[in-house]
Amino acid sequence: MVQPWRTVSLFTIIVLSGWVFGLLAALPLPGQAGQPPEEPWIVLTHYLHALYTRDSHRAYMLISSQDRQWKSQEEYLRENPPWEGPARELAQKLATLITYQERHTEIHGDRATVTLAFRIPNANAPAVRRLVRDFDAERLARLSPPEREAIKTRLDALYRAERLPMIAGEDTWELVKEPAGWRVFLNWAGAIRVQFVAAVKEHLPWRFWPVQKEVLALPGETLHAVYRVKNLSDHPVTAKAIHRIAPQDQAQYLEIIQCFCFLQTTLEPGEEKELPLTFRVRWDAPETVTHFTIRYAFYPIEAFPGPEPDREAQQLGALEFGWLEVRVQDHREAITDFRRLVLSISQINIQRGTRPKAGAWLGLAPTVQDVDLTRLVDGRYAVILHQQVPVGTYRWLKLHLESVHGVLNSGKPVRITVQDAPVARTFQITPGETTVLTVDFVLLDVREHGGQYPYALHIRNVSVQRIETTGSSPLREEGR
Repeated sequence: MVQPWRTVSLFTIIVLSGWVFGLLAALPLPGQAGQPPEEPWIVLTHYLHALYTRDSHRAYMLISSQDRQWKSQEEYLRENPPWEGPARELAQKLATLITYQERHTEIHGDRATVTLAFRIPNANAPAVRRLVRDFDAERLARLSPPEREAIKTRLDALYRAERLPMIAGEDTWELVKEPAGWRVFLNWAGAIRVQFVAAVKEHLPWRFWPVQKEVLALPGETLHAVYRVKNLSDHPVTAKAIHRIAPQDQAQYLEIIQCFCFLQTTLEPGEEKELPLTFRVRWDAPETVTHFTIRYAFYPIEAFPGPEPDREAQQLGALEFGWLEVRVQDHREAITDFRRLVLSISQINIQRGTRPKAGAWLGLAPTVQDVDLTRLVDGRYAVILHQQVPVGTYRWLKLHLESVHGVLNSGKPVRITVQDAPVARTFQITPGETTVLTVDFVLLDVREHGGQYPYALHIRNVSVQRIETTGSSPLREEGR
């Protein structure tokens, strides 16, 4: 769906930032009583604005009735929890800085295909996330109204100074015309079915069940699911879950982003708890992928069949987590041929096993997704992850490269062969320390070797460094 990135014109930025998104938050839904019918691309901007600000109620109403037959509003809101309060307020502020331009619209009867060029603030950039406190509701709630206004003022200043991280590109959508007006067609009828199964093992006295038996997921869509668990005994019980994904030969296309299985769970007698799960079907999942089943099994902690290092750390009274930092740098080869070489990294996966196994990866979301290797010269590097992960010995690293866009010094775009296979590299995560993995990319000129494309990108080396952790150090987009 996403086409190669492009930047919209300055004229479009000026016009749309003063018109479309200056009004969107206050406009009623398209097609409501008293409102003139709107063009398909304008309706689409309403929908995308709702997605960006996590206004899930509004987004759902702008989805086609044909899709809504497959997913109720209650299900949609559970899978896409809306932001409220200060988090929504700051997201709406960022949304006023979004600009769109209609590239092309084709209308055939009650169907429309719309291509939009867009330029949006990168809410995942470290500079933005630090400023908005990671959109954390509790942290934002502790800020006074003047402090929240100061954040908005700072965002405006960054935008005017052209220092606010932005993403530019094009996207194509399909809409259908209904009595209430144009609505976005997502084709949930053809979505991938993700089923959830729960079990307890080794006589664990708990009841454990999924709130939803099945979720319809589109490739590239990040969704939330919920399990519930209740202690049926008269004493506290600690347990830990393990998950399996089927079919196993396609499990690499389902990414578990956040999961209760990463931690131990302790329940008091009779206590009931909600356990959230965040997952994503990879955008490049082939058409042969039609369904997944995620099976979770809870074990008493003393019978948990997990990696031994976790139990050793617990017996020693150590912390359960250590810090992992992943850096990217460039080993200078053919990089001097390029004006720009941008890697878009969608996922960082690590695994403990002696051999990589589908479904056994620990998925981590990068804090910086887009890295321009041409900027990483003279020993510079980009920090793409700084996160706590469970302690233990890991043996595999895999970076999922969503795309690689190269532009030669002549201004000509060029296609690049990418190798993103798992890399064997043993490293230890220990409490009180930060383990730093530095991924050294090398870009090779393979024109003389008859390759499919003139350049090939490989991981040359992954080095490991361990430093003492004195606190959660601030994220850095680039460093030396």
